[in-house]
Amino acid sequence: MTLAPAADQVVDWNALFLQLQREGYSTPDIEHFTGIRRSTFMGWKNGGAQPNHPTGERMIAFWCQALGKERHALPMRAAEMSAAKAGR
Repeated sequence: MTLAPAADQVVDWNALFLQLQREGYSTPDIEHFTGIRRSTFMGWKNGGAQPNHPTGERMIAFWCQALGKERHALPMRAAEMSAAKAGR
């Protein structure tokens, strides 16, 4: 049984990319294997953006395969609360 991450947790994209780099994957390698443009995932890595669902899932699938890890081992961090979400 796999559990979905808590709603207040999001993937720590920076940590995910650091783990891939430690395993020897360069930025061009990640772009090649995922088909996701470098500028797109660099925005996630730098914390300025979040991927749409299909694109994020593609990156997660690559991370799982490249590192031989299960999805539940994804690096996670607390979601930041925005003023827009707080008003809902």
